[in-house]
Amino acid sequence: MFNAIKKFANKHGIVAPTYDLCDKQKAHDKFKNVGFNTLDTALVKTQTDLENFPHTKVILKPNVSCNTNSDMFKLGHFMYCVRDKKELLEQLQASGSFNEGVIQEEPFIVQQAAEGNEDNYAALIMSGVVNGAGTVWHFPPLELKTHFKDKVRKVKSVWSEDNNTDEVFNIQTRINALLSAESSKNCFYQLQFLRTDVGWAPHD
Repeated sequence: MFNAIKKFANKHGIVAPTYDLCDKQKAHDKFKNVGFNTLDTALVKTQTDLENFPHTKVILKPNVSCNTNSDMFKLGHFMYCVRDKKELLEQLQASGSFNEGVIQEEPFIVQQAAEGNEDNYAALIMSGVVNGAGTVWHFPPLELKTHFKDKVRKVKSVWSEDNNTDEVFNIQTRINALLSAESSKNCFYQLQFLRTDVGWAPHD
């Protein structure tokens, strides 16, 4: 789809939007380049790729996501859940997901799980707008705390200027650098972060 849009733009002499940040592996590298704390992320094409990933608690995601959900993938029921890597490998093997060690549906990524207890995590959503000159305006940050009770996810959210801590201002500086590096103009942005032992880490 992305290649088709680029081809159309080239044919008609227009500038195509970039979808690099929808590619979670490319996005991870871009986040790292502007100084964000990051969750280790690796592309998985083979069983060995997953075995060699140096974390015990992991999460699988589609490598490229843009208005997608796990139901679109054969491996969807393995995705977006924090799992023990050893257990995940056994489940993928049992489901026939590997053929001679090669994953049967690709691409997807494995990512280091953020801090949390089972499925309870603290999240931060940063958003804003960029004008035609590349100037960025940031909206108040949205902080989320989620937990499960009686099999139902409970979410407490606070969208407020009170969330504008020194840590958030530091994140906004890195967001400015990221948007500048991408030559982003005339657009909205939204980035999602999870709490880790070294601070907020962007993951989407």
